[in-house]
Amino acid sequence: MGTVSTTVSGTTCQAWASNTPHEHYKAARNDINFPDGSREAARNYCRNPTSSSALWCLTTDPEKRWEYCDIPFCSALKGINILKLLTLTSTLQIIKNLTKGKEAPIKTQMIILYFQQHNKSREEMGILRHSIL
Repeated sequence: MGTVSTTVSGTTCQAWASNTPHEHYKAARNDINFPDGSREAARNYCRNPTSSSALWCLTTDPEKRWEYCDIPFCSALKGINILKLLTLTSTLQIIKNLTKGKEAPIKTQMIILYFQQHNKSREEMGILRHSIL
């Protein structure tokens, strides 16, 4: 989990445990929706407790309720553009559903078959394989 606590415009994120200057959405009031274990532990870090399309936060700016966060990519994903990353995320979900309950060797074979049929690169296959197994 990351510790980025500023939005794309550079505004500081509001603490998840605080309702000032903005009150949180219902989903963002439930500790179970935070990978940190609680709103308090999530501090004012960019998170996605509402299952939005990207990490976001409420801002400390009374005029701007919320904004998406600018999250730097980890080194494993450097060079992959956003559209490609979103496609990889969708593909990951498809493969996870197809391989649910299967043993690792079977998962690997299914991943290879899927990538051969959909003309995916070895780099993409490696990232997804690592995420699934």
